[in-house]
Amino acid sequence: MVAKPDGSQVVDYDSPTGNLMAPPRANFREVYAAGMRATNPFQINAAVGHWGEFDFQRDGASGTYYPVYKHASNYAVGVFMAGAGYSRQDAIDIS
Repeated sequence: MVAKPDGSQVVDYDSPTGNLMAPPRANFREVYAAGMRATNPFQINAAVGHWGEFDFQRDGASGTYYPVYKHASNYAVGVFMAGAGYSRQDAIDIS
């Protein structure tokens, strides 16, 4: 499950647990830091696009799709974009 910086769980009403599920390798602090390091728009796709570094719902090595992590991937997009300095609306418009 994914925790916010204040320690509270991220709610996901579609999850069987009621909280956002992410794979063990998911590190949203690293996702945010990667966003902060992004210097051009092409890095967005490489990081959070399909098969990107933080596309937690897809495993590029095995080609496996994990539907339970779909929302974690979408959350990663928002975290990355926030780190890159985009507003919520800009992130929505770009996606």
